[in-house]
Amino acid sequence: MAREVLAELRKHFADKMFRTVVNFNTKIKEAASFGQPISEYDSASRGQRDFRSLAEEVIDSEAKQQRRQIVSSLTDQLESISVTADELLQAAKPPIKAVQAPKTEKLKPADTDAKLSDYYGVSQINDAVVFVTLYPRAKSVQIAGDFNNWQPEKTPMQKVGTSGAWQTKLNLPVGKYHYRLVVDGQWQQDPYSELTELNPFGEFNSVIEVK
Repeated sequence: MAREVLAELRKHFADKMFRTVVNFNTKIKEAASFGQPISEYDSASRGQRDFRSLAEEVIDSEAKQQRRQIVSSLTDQLESISVTADELLQAAKPPIKAVQAPKTEKLKPADTDAKLSDYYGVSQINDAVVFVTLYPRAKSVQIAGDFNNWQPEKTPMQKVGTSGAWQTKLNLPVGKYHYRLVVDGQWQQDPYSELTELNPFGEFNSVIEVK
């Protein structure tokens, strides 16, 4: 009767059943009565072999299930990568752009500063040292330096024309001098002088060398 029931079950649920059959064995009952596992009570018994086969089949089944899950996951990832690759290829196609008129190149601020520095600043012409600077909004521009004992009122600059340029000429002996501009009472370094040195007050003095 038991064999017939087992055969009928296998006919309908073979894919959901284990192949191993644990046969009736007195050693299993004896081991249970002593409170011992069959593997300790009688490791050579038929019952021990049946349970070992069942355990191995369970472990193998779990491993196969894990492999199926891994394969399924990799398949999904490959499909996702394929879709992403198609999207990237589509996005990489160069769009058609309208023809634009050429832009007129504007003069960069750095180029403008370079042109201004060629004209403004300090230059030595024969025996005279010429100071030229640009302050269109200034009402007064003076020079204070070690050549006038740092007294700006002794060396005022004159405004030239309407462009905002200021200039003055000084006769200075050969040597190195430090100076600052005083624009409307505000002391500052000469923006067009390339040579500077840090003063004791943590600010920069402009420097000229008369040769």
